[in-house]
Amino acid sequence: VVGRPDVPDRISYVDVDNVGGARQAALHLCNMGFSRIGYLGAPMSTSAGVDRLEGFRDGLATCGKVFDPDLRADGLFSEQSGYEAMHKIYAQRPEAVFVASDTMAIGALRALRELGVSVPEDICIVSFDGLPTSETSTPALTTVRQPISQTGIRAVEVLLGLVSGELTGPIAEILPTELVIRDSCGALRRPDGAEVG
Repeated sequence: VVGRPDVPDRISYVDVDNVGGARQAALHLCNMGFSRIGYLGAPMSTSAGVDRLEGFRDGLATCGKVFDPDLRADGLFSEQSGYEAMHKIYAQRPEAVFVASDTMAIGALRALRELGVSVPEDICIVSFDGLPTSETSTPALTTVRQPISQTGIRAVEVLLGLVSGELTGPIAEILPTELVIRDSCGALRRPDGAEVG
């Protein structure tokens, strides 16, 4: 399967590093100096939702920060749920928010525009997925890009290997993610790769 199954020791799967990617997002926001960092989560009924929350908490802990449940609201991977979740937590005035999916982040941006809140001037956003909409949103989203095509290709390769007998299961493969710096977090990346701002 694509994505970590509920019983990972019995089923072969290919997934992305949801824990590591979310940890990297949290560390990035911590390193920018933010203290009140909110979390718009994916459904906890999904392995991605569980893993991204774990990674976010780990990242905060690495920076010596405590996860604040008042700055958390979960959504359903939909734009509308991101919109509603941002309305819910913005009353707590987070300085920055990690959103567990680009689609939810688009909804969160819409909510902030309605509230008269500027991104990244008043609040910074980092999301997860690396979908094409993350590049065309206003502002363009800083996002943890997952290798969507490579994940599908590798899953088919594993399946064919299992069917042919070339591979013996169960197999678990985790593919790396990449933090892509854009406008929504208020950081810029110089040509030498260093972050500024």
